[in-house]
Amino acid sequence: MTETIRAGIDARLVRYDDPVLHLDDSFHDIFADVSYKFTDNIEVSLGYGVDPWVIDVPVNEFADVGRDYFLYARGLTAAKARDDFLGLEQAIPAAEQALQDERRVQLEAIVRF
Repeated sequence: MTETIRAGIDARLVRYDDPVLHLDDSFHDIFADVSYKFTDNIEVSLGYGVDPWVIDVPVNEFADVGRDYFLYARGLTAAKARDDFLGLEQAIPAAEQALQDERRVQLEAIVRF
């Protein structure tokens, strides 16, 4: 919008079509935010939804993994796929529906040193 005010929307649409797991569903979610840049090093944002951009723990930098972390926390992990593949038939729709239904308002401040 301006140099100091930014608005953004990030949308996700995923389609599952797997006859083995009896999955034939689509899911979507949207993240929207407005941020204000006080200086080059300080920014505050107000967002709605699950923020896709979060700190990636292994590298300690921002990465597009926020939705992944949300889904992992609800059981969609590589270990689940390896140890209980057929259990994904219930786990995938449940986790994706939880992400789609998540109603989250967040205030975030970023300070760069």
